[in-house]
Amino acid sequence: GSKTRKYFEKNSDGSYSLKQSRDSRKEYKSPGKRRLHDILGCESGGPGGRRQGEPGHSLADYLKFKDLIMRMLEFDPKRRIGPTDALKHSFFKKTADEATNTGVDKVAKRSRESEEDGGGNESPMVGVVVQN
Repeated sequence: GSKTRKYFEKNSDGSYSLKQSRDSRKEYKSPGKRRLHDILGCESGGPGGRRQGEPGHSLADYLKFKDLIMRMLEFDPKRRIGPTDALKHSFFKKTADEATNTGVDKVAKRSRESEEDGGGNESPMVGVVVQN
């Protein structure tokens, strides 16, 4: 198919080999060789520096995001952050001089309101009776 020609070269013996990338400057790094800090581009304004200088993309914002991701990736389930606590993480909180554009603020607010009303972590479908 078309993807075969795009990514592979046919050898004289009929077998295929992977085409060399056009951007040969990039060196492949095997799993475990790159740090999350570098992948996220914490100090460079995002991956590849694409978001440098934009609101919500400061070093502090990236460090909050990295902390949240690290807590989510914790191997030990007892120490891993849960969904409710994740929504309460400082990454999703606004401060006086910054604003988040994640859209999760509304979800976190609804979650807090639900807990205050005694709803806890229940689904909105709890208590709904389905009749046949």
